[in-house]
Amino acid sequence: MIRRISILGDGAWGTSLALLFAEKGIDPLLWGPSEENIRSINVQRENLAYLKGVRLPERVSATSDLREWISFSDTYVLAVPSRFVPAVLDRLGDLGLRGGKWIVATKGILAQGHRRMSQLLEDKVRPDLVGVLSGPAIAREVVAGLPTALVFASKSQDFAREVQSLLSDERIRMYTSDDVLGVEWCGGLKNVMAISAGICDGLGLGTNSKSALLTRCVAEMSRFVVGVGGKKETVYGISGLGDLLTTAFSPHSRNRRFGEAVARGSDPQEYLRRSTTAVEGAYTVPAVLDLAGELDISVPISEAVYRVIFEGLSPTEALRRLMSRPLKSEIEG
Repeated sequence: MIRRISILGDGAWGTSLALLFAEKGIDPLLWGPSEENIRSINVQRENLAYLKGVRLPERVSATSDLREWISFSDTYVLAVPSRFVPAVLDRLGDLGLRGGKWIVATKGILAQGHRRMSQLLEDKVRPDLVGVLSGPAIAREVVAGLPTALVFASKSQDFAREVQSLLSDERIRMYTSDDVLGVEWCGGLKNVMAISAGICDGLGLGTNSKSALLTRCVAEMSRFVVGVGGKKETVYGISGLGDLLTTAFSPHSRNRRFGEAVARGSDPQEYLRRSTTAVEGAYTVPAVLDLAGELDISVPISEAVYRVIFEGLSPTEALRRLMSRPLKSEIEG
């Protein structure tokens, strides 16, 4: 039985998970790099940087000392932004961390080598058990106690059921899956698609356009996930369609807000440099294009998002190119 849990990342989602675990009678220890934010959690009982206004119970604590974090428990949660994961895992490896139970709560794919977060864990710390937690979960809605559905995917169904049982209650409905690859890629792809939805909002294209766009986003996600070895059913489940809808519509969605700002004239690179929170879709889309090219998978929406962010293509021109593609049947194959 889990009595303590170490959460790597003191952002909004990591802190929300700490609150969920604390409500289950588990002592969570958050790790973060900012001494100021660690102090706000431990002394002021509030995550002032990422979850301001939410009172943290005494059971929740935080540290900036990775040695202390490692020794606190043998069950770990990965919840740092994807672009920081390799460096943090390198530090954990240097400190001798091997094995343990790992819950991956980071949604993103490493651009270099298009590695998934669970693969990076296998490379760096060789966990005894690993699974991926995903689904439509805006942090502030979760901590407010609003009904939420999540999925936990693991090759070990015993571990999947353990986490399912641990987190399920009248507010959280947990599903299990064995499609780790599919769930992870859905978690990365939906952020890319949410940027396109934000661009749609920023251009003021209306409900018809956004609905059509999201329908084609699902088709693109399905082509890609199946093409890399995942299950089509996963795309139409909690981690795919479910998470896409939340990320594409929520005013709290960082990826949607980024796309909207870019469509209204913000420079993408300047926005990313100044952002204090991770716009995961911007860091995932290069990996999508790279792997899609290797496997000859058509990803026109992801390509449009990439060109807007990294090649200076205007959102209106990206829209024109998407609408001018050769006509085809809706149902492929």
